[in-house]
Amino acid sequence: MPATGFNHVSIRARQLDRSVRFYEDVFGMERIPTYDFDAPTQYLRVGDLQLHVFERGEADEPRRPDAAWRLVLYHPETDQTSRRRRAASAAAAAR
Repeated sequence: MPATGFNHVSIRARQLDRSVRFYEDVFGMERIPTYDFDAPTQYLRVGDLQLHVFERGEADEPRRPDAAWRLVLYHPETDQTSRRRRAASAAAAAR
């Protein structure tokens, strides 16, 4: 039977709280109940899609310097999203 969609995307972040605030502020994601794991974790939702953010430690650094996680979200209000992203980046840099 073929897959009909996906449940979630998981990513790792160096600073869980800062990353979660970014996805809340820029994409309007909301926190949802999260399972307990060995590492700090937060699940987020936008519509029917979920993003699971796991905090990583220094030992979890990628073996290749160019290795990265990437998530691309479609937002119909591209211009508004870009403004929010720039404002969130500026606010994060000021912290």
